[in-house]
Amino acid sequence: MYDVVIKNGLVYDGISVEPKGVDIAVEGERIVYVGDLGDARADIIIDASKKVVVPGFIDMHSHSDNTILIYPESSSKIRQGVTTEVVGNCGVSMAPVGKDGLELLKKFVDQYFPGLSYLLDWNWRSLRDYYRIVETVKPAVNLVPLVGHHTLRIAVMGFEARDPTDSELNEMKKLLEEEMQNGMWGLSTGLFYAPGSYAKTGEVIELAKVVRRYGGIYASHIRDEARGVLSAIEEAIRIGREAGVSVQISHIKAMGKAQWGLSTRIIGIINEARMEGLDVHADVYPYDAGQTALLQALPDWAKEGGTDGALGRLMNDEVAEKIRVEMEEGKMKGQNFVYELGWENIIIAATELGERDIEGKSIREIAGREGKRPFDVFREVLIRNRGNVSMIIRAMSEDDIVNFIKQDFIYIGSDQNGIRPGYGPLGGKQHPRAYGTFPRVIRRYALEKGVISLGEAIAKMTGIPARRLGLKDRGMIKEGYYADIVIFDPERIADRATYLEPTLYPDGIEYVIVNGKITIRNGYEIGTRNGKVLWRNEHKLT
Repeated sequence: MYDVVIKNGLVYDGISVEPKGVDIAVEGERIVYVGDLGDARADIIIDASKKVVVPGFIDMHSHSDNTILIYPESSSKIRQGVTTEVVGNCGVSMAPVGKDGLELLKKFVDQYFPGLSYLLDWNWRSLRDYYRIVETVKPAVNLVPLVGHHTLRIAVMGFEARDPTDSELNEMKKLLEEEMQNGMWGLSTGLFYAPGSYAKTGEVIELAKVVRRYGGIYASHIRDEARGVLSAIEEAIRIGREAGVSVQISHIKAMGKAQWGLSTRIIGIINEARMEGLDVHADVYPYDAGQTALLQALPDWAKEGGTDGALGRLMNDEVAEKIRVEMEEGKMKGQNFVYELGWENIIIAATELGERDIEGKSIREIAGREGKRPFDVFREVLIRNRGNVSMIIRAMSEDDIVNFIKQDFIYIGSDQNGIRPGYGPLGGKQHPRAYGTFPRVIRRYALEKGVISLGEAIAKMTGIPARRLGLKDRGMIKEGYYADIVIFDPERIADRATYLEPTLYPDGIEYVIVNGKITIRNGYEIGTRNGKVLWRNEHKLT
């Protein structure tokens, strides 16, 4: 007598690209049998005739850690078949919290997730403590946590635009080491964003050396994804080489029309590093737009001092005009969203004040409606929302996305939180990738375009990233492995979320099982939350 039996499905095991017609039996948290079960009895028998059965999808680049206490159900992820998420990316993690850095960290987090900090108790100081609290709310998905470089810098030196002293660098290394000892999986950076952008390469190398001692990974939102993308890729590889650490390039892209077509050169640089023996991988999302904090469109110097420093400069007419000229005339150093993309491709996603009349609209569109300069709209919306505004930026080419998806060392990451429609700090016009990333890869790039086969798509989202991370007993339909399982209808599976209607759940995901418990049944959540925090020292292969 089994707990769950899945019969008559077409099973992709997560590594082989060819399916098999086998049955699956689950007892407790684990898969206990794969084969012909005949008339075996079970508490629950699922007839998967004409359906595809696969391991749960692994989101290699997520930000659900920031919002998991608000959205433990992770509806937008679990409804698309995601059962495990790598979190703490882009240098942003919810700890460690420095003695004097709590308010700075709150304001930093609110830039990306407007209003989030007011909904949390902030009764933790380390990531170990934070994830112990996460365990008490019983998340729906499994979490693989990283330590954020921004968070380390804020804890030790706030938003100061300078090199750390030897003492400060040693303090960051100490905090990172403590978190690695406590079960985190690696270090993430967001070298485009302040305060991480203030760090020179050597600082990151020294921190990455700490990660190496624990077999962790270094995941990087690189320093520039536009005009400087090639040198930024090379910087990430240099960090891996000199620190001796595995590298994960986050949401790989070539941003802005002037860079379209550079995917081939980017892939070439990475392949050269891999042939050298370096462990370099990447992740990509299947959309032509990204999302981040609107405040991060400012020049680096204008962001010194964090949110308060930036707002103070925007409220000064003379300084604001200097900012406008740098942004609009391409005079600012580093990546420049406005100059590269134009105000028409910068779209308001969510605001602290919940300004639904502008959410989902471009800054140029709002400016035309209000009879103002686009920069003035940008400035005013930031000031009245205390800097807590997120934006969608339309910037990538389909050809580059296809080229990246074809690569066997590039996996899939949503770059988004697990949320649900119309609720909480991310209730505005969010990016559709929060709801559609994984079904979109299957429908658009495997079944329709044939960029990769269905089996290759499944492996890219399950067994291969599990092996890359070293996840113990996950990512495959295999006896003894955890029962993280998705059943979908190959005729119906498709993303439905769009930029205009970004909160539509996908079609075709019929069952999702997490650690042996059914979470989605017949396409709907049933209230079960059975995810885990996957502490590295317990869930990583050695």
